[in-house]
Amino acid sequence: MQQAYNLYITALKHQRVTSVVLLLMWMGVIFYFSSLPQPVSHLEWSFELLLRKLAHFFEYFVLCFLVFWVSVGRMRSRYALVVSIVGACLYAISDEYHQSFVPGRHATLMDIGIDLFGILTMGMLLYNDMLVTRARRVFSFLNY
Repeated sequence: MQQAYNLYITALKHQRVTSVVLLLMWMGVIFYFSSLPQPVSHLEWSFELLLRKLAHFFEYFVLCFLVFWVSVGRMRSRYALVVSIVGACLYAISDEYHQSFVPGRHATLMDIGIDLFGILTMGMLLYNDMLVTRARRVFSFLNY
């Protein structure tokens, strides 16, 4: 019994390390792409704009999930959800500020808004999952 418990604890530690490493790597990817000067593209302007804005949405959609994954093992899930939304929002704001120093790039409120939309979309999905999980626990007696 003790050996099974030790294996469980070891697996949890590895999951925590993995989640932190993935979070830091993803933050590094966002920082790297924000550090690149505005590339010259040969795509149509509207298509290029759509791709850039979708990239903003996706970057922070994933970031919110990763911050939640790191936080949920350390606190109650509703607090982890708040931490993930606030933390990802702060990173989005700091990333736009960072872009203002990169040649050929500039910070815009529209980009922050798109980042926040990705963050809040993930936040709503996580919150919905928490509600469904709680409802399954509460109504689990109906399965008998």
